[in-house]
Amino acid sequence: MLRAEIRRRNRMAHSILGASGFIGDPVAPHLWLMLPEPWRADDFVTAARHRGVGIVPAAAFAVARQAPEAARICLGAQTTAERLEREIPEFIKYLNDEVVPAVRSQSTKALRVAAQKLAEFADYMEQHPTQPK
Repeated sequence: MLRAEIRRRNRMAHSILGASGFIGDPVAPHLWLMLPEPWRADDFVTAARHRGVGIVPAAAFAVARQAPEAARICLGAQTTAERLEREIPEFIKYLNDEVVPAVRSQSTKALRVAAQKLAEFADYMEQHPTQPK
């Protein structure tokens, strides 16, 4: 694939995706999506594939034992730019409809657990005051 076409696809992807947690070199034929908690890359990739979006977990490319929770999105596949233009918005819809609500849900759950633990700690401190030295 020609470099000019890869750059064009990158520009198109970035204009559609915006700053949605995607990173990548403007001349690379792929982007990386860094996944927020609580998503695991394998689960995310499986869910995306069930929706017809072909992405690959970072572990497939990792040289270290612990791969980041991320997915690689190929922009250089033997497909047309028009197809990418159609499929990227579908992927964004999936992120907005499935991923963002799950992250928000898990985030509020984590906040509630933390608040409960802080309340328990405050109760403990009140019940066990320290003596001044």
